[in-house]
Amino acid sequence: ITWPVKRQKRDIASPWWMIFPAGVAMSILKLFARSPISIFLKDRNISEALRYLNKCAEQHRAAAWHFNMAFLYAYQGDLKTAVRHYRIGNSLPITADLISKIEDFILHVVENEPEKYQLFFCLGFFNRHIKGDSHQAINDLEKFLRSGDTSKFAKEQELASTWLVELKKEVSSV
Repeated sequence: ITWPVKRQKRDIASPWWMIFPAGVAMSILKLFARSPISIFLKDRNISEALRYLNKCAEQHRAAAWHFNMAFLYAYQGDLKTAVRHYRIGNSLPITADLISKIEDFILHVVENEPEKYQLFFCLGFFNRHIKGDSHQAINDLEKFLRSGDTSKFAKEQELASTWLVELKKEVSSV
């Protein structure tokens, strides 16, 4: 799936769902009602949200389950585990609506918590491998490389640099 829509910087208002149009906000709230993400939103309790997710029986672990796991691991800085869950989630049936909500949610969090700049790495991966938006993946990966401590995510920075070279070749050859 290729997504031609470009993200735009939004004004952040409180509460967080005010940044979305009314219909989108309600969809996001319904998607995350009584969910691990609602636990996360309440007080950023990652361990409780992961515990809640792990109660789900394996046969019911769909793409959304893996994307939730990926986000939570990425938020706490475990990008290797996050990418593994993004890859598994991508191998399962996914709706365009879910893809849009996941991206919007991650973007909202990183815009409000810039110290969680590792989420730009995840957005870059998500846009490249799941959404198929090379241009946005380039933007996200460049933001990741410009942000934060250069030693904190050294392997991911190396990988992001490699992906950028590949993506820029892809984009220039089109």
